[in-house]
Amino acid sequence: MKLAKGVASHLPVLLEVGKIFGKEIKNIVELGSGLVSTRLFLDKDYFPNVEKLTSYEFLQEWFDKLNELIDDERFDYRLYKDYEEIEVATGDLLFVDGNRKHRNKVLRDFHNNFKLVICHDIDLKWFTANSRYYFKFMWEYTPPGRQTGVMSNFIDVGSIKWDCKTDKKLEKLWLSVEAKKLRRQK
Repeated sequence: MKLAKGVASHLPVLLEVGKIFGKEIKNIVELGSGLVSTRLFLDKDYFPNVEKLTSYEFLQEWFDKLNELIDDERFDYRLYKDYEEIEVATGDLLFVDGNRKHRNKVLRDFHNNFKLVICHDIDLKWFTANSRYYFKFMWEYTPPGRQTGVMSNFIDVGSIKWDCKTDKKLEKLWLSVEAKKLRRQK
């Protein structure tokens, strides 16, 4: 499977969110699964109290790959074709990546359902000015390449001292399929 440019550019933000909020996060919803985000959310070193990760995937190829890779009872993996199939309730963290045509709808419809929202690729056209107005607080990670936003209507993420560092060696490790094969954790 060929990986797109900037595919792991959100890793420093996810690691920092794990460091700051990891112990508080129990329920995560992910729109667009990945070698980095999905495995990181299930890694107890970073998110020790996750009870459930519901991940929606639009691409059959990704769905098959991660379904084979991850065997964890906390992982609820769903393949969807239409936006209406996304059943998002509430939770601690919403991670938005994946299908770009659905991202603004997800932000519009679920911005008040989660304490934290992380959105990858906010530098691209799909992330409209309207998307920013759904949130009271926002912080942007703007390294060279793809940008990631952390947003909330409940936590002043703009006042947090974020310490995100791009680490190409770490990105490569997390993108390696063998690096973090997750098996059932009790």
